[in-house]
Amino acid sequence: KMHRDALEAGIGVYTIADCKRRGILPILDEALERVAHLDAIMIGFDIDVVDRSQCPGAPGARPGGMPVDMFFAAARHVAAHPKVSLVDLTEFDPSLDLSDITSLTAGRWMCEILSGYSSR
Repeated sequence: KMHRDALEAGIGVYTIADCKRRGILPILDEALERVAHLDAIMIGFDIDVVDRSQCPGAPGARPGGMPVDMFFAAARHVAAHPKVSLVDLTEFDPSLDLSDITSLTAGRWMCEILSGYSSR
């Protein structure tokens, strides 16, 4: 019902299957175009979108989620957009992290954000 309600409200909804089939960058470009009229854009990254095997410290992560390399590509891509002025990373629980995998993923995410931003 929430999915249907979002579509009826004109909210862009993309599944992981869409991202894997079409590629994350074209989907991000489409989403950014939808908000191109805004002066500034804030992007929230939920780390639990990453596949559970690659992100054990994210409580909501599930098998079949986004591959971590796609997550990094998304971070770099949106940070390079001139209207993106704020990003955040959520859904990380260090008490669940095995071998610092999620911490390392979060650190790499930050590097991708900085790299995208510096490419402007």
